Amino acid sequence: MIRELNAVELLDDFLRNRDWTLVDVSKFQNTYRISRDFPEYTHSSVRETSDEVSSIETTSQRPPSNSEPEEPIRAIEGIGSEYADQLVTAGFRTVSDVAAADPENVAETTTIREARLRTWINRATYRDEPVTWIDGVGPEYRTQLEGVDIQTVGDLATATPTEISDETTLSEDHANELIRKANHWRGIPAAEIRGIHSKQAEQLSQAGINTIRDLAVADPDELSTAGGLSKKNLKKWIMEAAFREGKENIVKSMVKNENEDPRVLQGIGDNYTAQLRKAGVEKVVELAVADPEAVASKCDLSESHVRDFSQQARYQPRS
Repeated sequence: MIRELNAVELLDDFLRNRDWTLVDVSKFQNTYRISRDFPEYTHSSVRETSDEVSSIETTSQRPPSNSEPEEPIRAIEGIGSEYADQLVTAGFRTVSDVAAADPENVAETTTIREARLRTWINRATYRDEPVTWIDGVGPEYRTQLEGVDIQTVGDLATATPTEISDETTLSEDHANELIRKANHWRGIPAAEIRGIHSKQAEQLSQAGINTIRDLAVADPDELSTAGGLSKKNLKKWIMEAAFREGKENIVKSMVKNENEDPRVLQGIGDNYTAQLRKAGVEKVVELAVADPEAVASKCDLSESHVRDFSQQARYQPRS
């Protein structure tokens, strides 16, 4: 698409869109070259006049101003600020960028594991797919689900079993199973937390907890009442989920013996305590939120050892 800008329009566009970069302003009269930071914008050709740049023809793939802007990568569940910074540095700014990414290449240029990247790519790719993308949803169920305003995988993932069963011919159990399938793409299933087996996962789902992200911000008191689960187990699971989601404050607020020496934990004696101190970890609460890889790099403990100790700290919640 070719559009012409006069000098005033160009300045206005420059101020509104901070992705313009002035790459060369020659001292020669009326020779200006402007380019975009982003590869989708081509070089601009400049018509010169004796006094000013009168117009610029720009070939651009930018969508019309009335179209919706692309969602940033933080819209993908599981991508926090630290991971987002790495992805942006690697050139991934939007959900569609992530959907088109090559996980192997990205893993080589960042510290993000390939398996995690594949999960994000799946979420970015499939969340706006029609609900029929879910195994078990054919034309008949699609019509019924659309009747309760569930049209995409994302819509189904955030629905409740009773919302569906009350208004369709699907049973609550059947609806719950479809929701769990949809949540595979919406986020990492809560069942990946150690100690959550199929029965507990079903109880959590009935209470509206399907993913690790859901679990990380759950209230153990409310959840134990609604889901009929042990409050002690819920606190362990919530702490682990909060740790995975980078919610350190939640972990710190729930961990037992937070200010105690790590030796209060099973298997940690004087030698291990000394190694942890070398890495700056002196309290149980610090161990509970520690990055195993970072700690291991600063002492003589293996990453797996630190990971086990860290998880043990999170699996001892306050009463």
